[in-house]
Amino acid sequence: MKAANRNFYDIVGPNYEGIDGRRTPRMSAFLSEQIRRIAQDLPREAFLDLGCGNGFLSKVALKHFRKGLAVDISLNVLRELEVEGLYKTVAEADFLPLKPAALDMVMAVAVLHHCFSFERMFKEIHRALRSGGVFFSDHDLDSGFYRRHAFLIRLYRRMKNDQLRYSSRFPGITKELFALTEYHENGIDTDAVRKSLCEAGFQDIKIKFHWYGMNLWSDRIFGQRTYEKGQAPLVRIIARK
Repeated sequence: MKAANRNFYDIVGPNYEGIDGRRTPRMSAFLSEQIRRIAQDLPREAFLDLGCGNGFLSKVALKHFRKGLAVDISLNVLRELEVEGLYKTVAEADFLPLKPAALDMVMAVAVLHHCFSFERMFKEIHRALRSGGVFFSDHDLDSGFYRRHAFLIRLYRRMKNDQLRYSSRFPGITKELFALTEYHENGIDTDAVRKSLCEAGFQDIKIKFHWYGMNLWSDRIFGQRTYEKGQAPLVRIIARK
């Protein structure tokens, strides 16, 4: 799984955000407000952007923290990321090159669905956070929503065909490689995520569901409201050490 993700993002490299199409000014403002609310009672000294890609989230987070570390499994996707106050390195989520209690916040947007499992990663994040520090994750599909609306989601995916969009520009991205990178394409099990976070040592865990950031039309219709499990596709997790 790690090798597939590394291969995929090494191929796409600095083109990722442009092809993905969801890293918009609206999304930037939305995430900035989420981070501001979470960070207001933190020292705001240092954060880590896990699975940072081309650095979209890091650039947002630097508005609220003195410095940050951008981490990705792919070297090529990091090559053109140069921002004052931001350090970058290649690393895996379950083996972070950090001393214990080094961070105020660890962030991950649209990352969890790429992971085979969460247990070691959450333990490593917990180790890297200071007491009272926060793990923030957003924009992974909820498996409960997928089960409830599987037919419509499969139809939507067939029409959108993300795999073809990538492979038409990058021949090295095969159907098999794309499928491996989207390991939890049918959503993450939030009950299992909560259990893994508890076992890693997190105590205050909040999981909410929303629509914001899917596309312009869903943003207008559903806004930034949160919903019950199964009623909205996207998972937001805030877990405090």
